[in-house]
Amino acid sequence: MVSVTISGSAEDVLKEMERICHPQGGGNSQVYVPAKIEKEKASKPASVAPPVPTTLAPETASAVHLTPTGAITLADIQTDIPKLAAKMGKDKTVEMLGRYGAKKGSEIKPDDFEKFHAEAKTLLA
Repeated sequence: MVSVTISGSAEDVLKEMERICHPQGGGNSQVYVPAKIEKEKASKPASVAPPVPTTLAPETASAVHLTPTGAITLADIQTDIPKLAAKMGKDKTVEMLGRYGAKKGSEIKPDDFEKFHAEAKTLLA
């Protein structure tokens, strides 16, 4: 006796069982198919791929910030901060971060990256 586990749709399982029982396409062995599988196979409509969303769901959109090519990123902000601290001092840098509702660079909102970077660039010039 041989025990084999095959997963997939009922049709995939049947095909695999046929392939195992008739490796060269011939032979007279039979594959027992329980009635439940036959009913499932007969009643299941052809599967249709679900539509691909063209926009992000609101909860996903707020958690994900897509950065266009060339846009200011958190890495740019984190490069600016030590330069600002070296030029203006730690207190003035912390004060500037506070204007953006942050105590550290990673707390600056992505929507404020461009504005913060532009201000930093002006101060560092």
